Amino acid sequence: MFRRADGTSFPVEYSSFPIADQSGVSGAVVTFSDITERKRAEEALRQDEERFRLLTEVMPQLVWSSRPDGRVDYCNSRWLAYTGLTLAEVQDGGWTKALHPDDHAATMAAWARATQTGEEYQVEQRLRARGGQYHWFLTRALPLRDAAGKVVMWYGTCTDIDARKQAEETVRAGEARWRAILEKSFEAVLLVDGEGVIRYATPSGTAVLGYAPEEVNGRNAFELIHPEDEPRVRGLFERLVRTPGGDEAWTQRGRHRDGSDRWLESRATNLLDDPAVRAVVVNVRDITARRQAEDLLARQALILANVRDSVIVADPEGVVTYWNEGATRLFGWAPQEMVGRPVTERVPDAAREAVVARLRAVQQGAEIQGEWEDYRKDGSPIWIECRISPLRDRDGRPEGLLSLARDVSDRKRAEAERDQLLARLRMQIERMPLGYLLFDAHLRLVDWNSAAERIFGYSK
Repeated sequence: MFRRADGTSFPVEYSSFPIADQSGVSGAVVTFSDITERKRAEEALRQDEERFRLLTEVMPQLVWSSRPDGRVDYCNSRWLAYTGLTLAEVQDGGWTKALHPDDHAATMAAWARATQTGEEYQVEQRLRARGGQYHWFLTRALPLRDAAGKVVMWYGTCTDIDARKQAEETVRAGEARWRAILEKSFEAVLLVDGEGVIRYATPSGTAVLGYAPEEVNGRNAFELIHPEDEPRVRGLFERLVRTPGGDEAWTQRGRHRDGSDRWLESRATNLLDDPAVRAVVVNVRDITARRQAEDLLARQALILANVRDSVIVADPEGVVTYWNEGATRLFGWAPQEMVGRPVTERVPDAAREAVVARLRAVQQGAEIQGEWEDYRKDGSPIWIECRISPLRDRDGRPEGLLSLARDVSDRKRAEAERDQLLARLRMQIERMPLGYLLFDAHLRLVDWNSAAERIFGYSK
């Protein structure tokens, strides 16, 4: 530092050398220059560098810089703390140790291209944390150029995008899962516009009406509906289109590609106002087999309802599940009174033990057939001819019991009257003083009275 006449000091850069001859040093020469501006520039640069480092330390990203040739010369503390590497390791090229092996080639190729062309560097890569786990980062770097346009430094950041990547993967997996469900579903899913034109059909629709997606896309859905059902379905669809977010469900016959008719169950939701859909979503299911089964059951139920005999079905525990009109005529109980109740509850307490015994026998696999006295709802006795059989599924497991019964009270009364008549007739025959012999068509003796025994001396 030199001092001026006014007392102020200023920095100088100087050099000195001695003046010497044969007798020795006789003096010295000193040269100097005022370096105040250079010192100011150096201080400004130092402050700029300090501000840059302070800024990089408060930033949430991992910050780094490199020389024009791509050699990293600086990383902020976040970068070092995250990777667990030292600055010396990084400066020696060790930063690549933090790269995921699957991202190494792509990262190095992009970095080489950027340093060779001077273009912006941007890449998504996984970096290993100190603990060994990897996070996704978006890494970007821009070149700093001098007045001549030459790259003098690269400055870059690494932004943690792992949460975004996980969210994207979740969405991607969800989309793939729903796409698989839609494509493999037994239902057809259609996206239909407000006029009924099919804009999208899932491949699963081929199993419903036989058409591939490309055969129905662009066609009006009403062309695939049976002419007798089309007006009704069109009315429901038009009402749905007028109701944003509304739902409608219906059944109709559809024309299969092979010309046959199929029963279909459809459910539609109006999402025309939803920006993500802009369509009516229609789920269509083939219910032909179910409809045929329902029709068969309806016919069977009609037959059973008109059978004069009593038909009762119960589950394995003896709880009534079916009770036809014949059972009502026979026992006096209406179906709504007995379905869901134990079959034993239809008889008086005194007769319940016999019913329970028959039920247990059938539960153990026996079939019971015979005639016995039973009771009506009003407690009056009736004679029935009944057969109770176990019901089994296709695998032979018991699934209930079936009881078929008919009223034989009139026959029983006739039989009783006949027996009484025969008993009186027999009494008269025994009282006769004459011998009585009865032969069959083959002249075989089948009966005689006491008088005949006395006459011939033979006993019966």
